[in-house]
Amino acid sequence: MPTLLKRLLRRLRKPFGASAKLVIYRHDLEDVALDVPRPFRLNHRPDLEAHRQSERWLDTPTFLHSAHARLNGGEWVYTYAEAGELLAWFWVVPEQTRAYFPSVDQEYRFPLDSYAFYEVYVCPNARGRGLYTAGMRQLLAEMRELGRVRHVYCAVHADNAVPHKVMRALGFHAEACLNFRRRLWKQTKWMDSLSADPESPDSPPMNP
Repeated sequence: MPTLLKRLLRRLRKPFGASAKLVIYRHDLEDVALDVPRPFRLNHRPDLEAHRQSERWLDTPTFLHSAHARLNGGEWVYTYAEAGELLAWFWVVPEQTRAYFPSVDQEYRFPLDSYAFYEVYVCPNARGRGLYTAGMRQLLAEMRELGRVRHVYCAVHADNAVPHKVMRALGFHAEACLNFRRRLWKQTKWMDSLSADPESPDSPPMNP
């Protein structure tokens, strides 16, 4: 089927239904390597000011307003800047107890002593250099060194292949899957408990 026709059919179906699947990953910080490169800086506001718009949807004024509000609200940010330009970042919520995920319209509760990270972003001109993996390795090492963190969590959409590969390679385990489905006026939401990674035969398939 021609690509243009496929796009047209997807647009026609969208008003009548939608589905989403979000995988919750957990790391218990066992056997975490501490001797790893640490190229990211923690809560370094000058790095945020070095943001340059690299994609249409990510303008600098909006980014800075949101970033400073999050920092003032107690969140942490890890940043990587080079030659005066912010190239990568991700956010951490200390002592996360619950989170609401709009894409699946569900809340998830975390056990005590859990930290969660989200919005891992690498600018297009810095991709392919291993910054994503390096940032995650640094985060796990520093969470282990804090001593008070028992679990590190993140949420990944089912259709985002790269983060799934990185999470599995770093020793994260899929703990749950949050599902959402809408057909005309009917909405269905449910959670599946997982004991394997989301691509295993034991994991629930993405709903059509």
